[in-house]
Amino acid sequence: MRGSASERLAEELLKALGFKVAGRRVPVELEGREVAEVDLLLEPPEGKVAVEVKAGKVDVSAVRQAYANAKALGAEPMVVGSGWANEEARLLAEKLGVRYLMFQDLLVADREELYATVRTAVTDALVKLILSIEPSEEACLLWELKDPKELERKIGKEKAKEIVRSLGRAGSWDAVLAAAKLSCMIWKIAKG
Repeated sequence: MRGSASERLAEELLKALGFKVAGRRVPVELEGREVAEVDLLLEPPEGKVAVEVKAGKVDVSAVRQAYANAKALGAEPMVVGSGWANEEARLLAEKLGVRYLMFQDLLVADREELYATVRTAVTDALVKLILSIEPSEEACLLWELKDPKELERKIGKEKAKEIVRSLGRAGSWDAVLAAAKLSCMIWKIAKG
């Protein structure tokens, strides 16, 4: 989870906790010059809260940033992130009175991150599957027949179960048939 996705998640969580979002990416100005930016500015019943949102773990630097920016805006500081980077960050937040909200148990990703994660998982699964397939003439028969009962009649019940089980690591029946086709193709190439 990165940047804007983290900020959207933080905003939704804070709204659910009763905070009202008064601004997003609010500039911190001193003497007419922008010196920093606050990710979210909240208006709870007791006053303004300036929020520093981190996509990852909250470290000492983030705590200091949240504190300094909030004080410059006359607000209370808060950090939101996926957890503490270390004990020092947590201790500093407590000492400085920086509120915190951690969403370490939530998995949130934007479209690109989700695509990359799913693509990697699917690629890894396909590679493992392909590497586990042994070339087999019986797999060709299964691919041609597309029916395990027909395969049993042709080569016997035990042999058919063994073939289907070896290809069954693929998962669904369609995946078993795809594995059978691949096994058959490898067998035909190896056969010459």
